[in-house]
Amino acid sequence: MNVNKLAGRYEQLKGKTRRHSYATIKDNTFIEIECCRKVTGFGDNMIELEIPCGLIRIVGLELRLKNFGTDSVKIYGRIHSVGFEENAGCDAEEP
Repeated sequence: MNVNKLAGRYEQLKGKTRRHSYATIKDNTFIEIECCRKVTGFGDNMIELEIPCGLIRIVGLELRLKNFGTDSVKIYGRIHSVGFEENAGCDAEEP
């Protein structure tokens, strides 16, 4: 496979990846975040997740991660706050 063909396939792959993440919050006891890339921090009172446009930080008591998979992560516990830190150059517009 030549370099030009490989570069073309790479650009196609970039176009198919999800650039947005969705969060569902149920009261202060549950949050589900879709399109989570990785867990960057974890403790009893704080969980930090990397999403396509930045970082989400969840602060609460007795936080538990469940069902971390390719599509979403579910967090249970007593949630006090949810913070968001945007990456530079992130396109916030809906496609």
